[in-house]
Amino acid sequence: MTTKNTVHTKYKQLTKEDCFELQKCLERGQDQLELAMNHVNSYPRKMFGFRTPFTIFKAYADELLLSLNNSKAIAFEKVNLSPSLIKFK
Repeated sequence: MTTKNTVHTKYKQLTKEDCFELQKCLERGQDQLELAMNHVNSYPRKMFGFRTPFTIFKAYADELLLSLNNSKAIAFEKVNLSPSLIKFK
């Protein structure tokens, strides 16, 4: 179980430079975009009671919808929200 402090201190606030890096990542193609979105949606949010957007979506969505958009949960310890996640060619 993840504690509030662990979630809050694991990552820093996004900066303008981080947003530019994210934009570069999104230009890499569908596979890389899905990988990034799975990591982003597996990060717990305070507004969801420290549950992940993926968990919330899974509670309301059909399994077929989850498979169609390649949504997969990533273990909290393996969530990577840095540009190093995306393979640059």
